[in-house]
Amino acid sequence: MKHSRAALASLVALCQLALLSCEQTAVVGKLCVQSPCAAEAPMDPPVAGSCASPPCQPYTSDEPEPCTPLTLDARQPLDIYMMVDNSGSLLFSWEHMRQALQEFFRDPASVGVGVGIQFFGESCDARSYAEPLVPIGQLPDNAAQLSAAIPLLPVEDTPTRPALEGAIGYAREWARQKPGHKVIVLLITDGLPEECDSTVENVTRVAHEGFRGSPSVQTFVVGIDAIAGIFEAIAAFAQAGGSQPMTVASGVAADLRRALADVRDMARVCELSLPVGAAVAANRLRLQHVASDGAISTLSEVADASSCDSARQDFYVDDRSAPTRLYACPASCERWRAGGEVQLLAGCPAP
Repeated sequence: MKHSRAALASLVALCQLALLSCEQTAVVGKLCVQSPCAAEAPMDPPVAGSCASPPCQPYTSDEPEPCTPLTLDARQPLDIYMMVDNSGSLLFSWEHMRQALQEFFRDPASVGVGVGIQFFGESCDARSYAEPLVPIGQLPDNAAQLSAAIPLLPVEDTPTRPALEGAIGYAREWARQKPGHKVIVLLITDGLPEECDSTVENVTRVAHEGFRGSPSVQTFVVGIDAIAGIFEAIAAFAQAGGSQPMTVASGVAADLRRALADVRDMARVCELSLPVGAAVAANRLRLQHVASDGAISTLSEVADASSCDSARQDFYVDDRSAPTRLYACPASCERWRAGGEVQLLAGCPAP
């Protein structure tokens, strides 16, 4: 049977489209991604109803393995803007607060960390909290100034909403000025939000907007167990801000000092920047952790911080449609802090 020239041209076009839809694994540096295979010339004469070219063939390269894991480096400068509750309910544990903060500032493990501080309780204006009492500066050089700024006694209220809003504003502007730095807000409080349109819902919304904004600012929260209901509020603030809640006993300096160290270590080790190109295969991100003893564990992706399982190694990303940052859930973070390396496998075939 003879084919018209127009029919042949249409058939050739259909064959080329079919070939372009075929995918194979390719290697870009050490990051595995998906890319379309090259179309091959159709057979002449073409066979009606089918494409003449064979299916895409496996990709070959000089790499020893077609899907080499990419080791992610979590080491980046960390800056913390502390927003500390100065309400009267802290009166009887204030000396423990002072002691824990000063020990954190002098801790050898804090060397190189940038810290700024402000205390909240007097003003309802978010702009007043966007101006630090002590601007962010590296420890230990900034330690004396930070220690001297701690008020003698807490005598104010609990306007948490404007305090957190101002803190996130300052941290975001600082992050713009310091590209490559990890900048977080650390909220320390012992009370439920009260004054200045401060409700649990409003503060949660502010933390969520800070985390989802650009640049993203995580809110870490240390809750001092002083009143009923603080646990639920702290959990809501932290999870909306992309972190995990921490509570410590009222009046125990050692517990607060450990919580501050945990925030520092988690922020430094347990958040990773995804390399350029990872977003093209965002729906197929896989992680594995190689411990110092060589043991390998695979991590599963969950929707967000609230979906983390305390007994399982998980992770989540800032934006599932186009991720740029990756966060370890608590069980994963605990393992990472012990050493080893984290490896990213993006777009690779499922095991």
